[in-house]
Amino acid sequence: MDECKNIDDTISLINLNMPDALIIELSEQDAVLNSSQLKNQFSNLSIIGIADGNSRYLSLTDLITCFDGIISSAVSGYELTTIMNKVLSGEKYISSDILKRISNFTSENIKQNINQLSSREQEILSFIAQGMKNQMIAEDLFISTETVKSHKRNIISKLKLSGSIELYGYAIEFVKNTPKGY
Repeated sequence: MDECKNIDDTISLINLNMPDALIIELSEQDAVLNSSQLKNQFSNLSIIGIADGNSRYLSLTDLITCFDGIISSAVSGYELTTIMNKVLSGEKYISSDILKRISNFTSENIKQNINQLSSREQEILSFIAQGMKNQMIAEDLFISTETVKSHKRNIISKLKLSGSIELYGYAIEFVKNTPKGY
């Protein structure tokens, strides 16, 4: 593992080694910008951000669009291996302690909104929380990707969410705050 001091060093090392994944410290203000640049240049590269207590300036939008995984700096080696495997298999991952810092969803508003959703919509939320993409959800539920997209639009509308990114944050909190996720 190499440590890079700037984005140019990082790009050179990626070109030289062609890694499957990269871990970036989020304590740097330009970490999101660098991650976005790397995502554009290396589309198959999985990027995991390590956040510490000073990473409060990050938004849920930034984290979901620029990183494949977000973990706490206190993560154990075993947890990191598990998270790395999830991310490399195409799932998104945000550790719960990081999500709490950046999300506006509480167990109270999750419980208040649960009755607005059908059981299928709740099921879709549990898949979203796992970081599954539309195609994966559709295959698991034996429905079309268009039906999955329709369910997502309905959930966003019913819960008055701003879009997919807020939907993802809500889904994670939903699974944590409801029995069996739905």
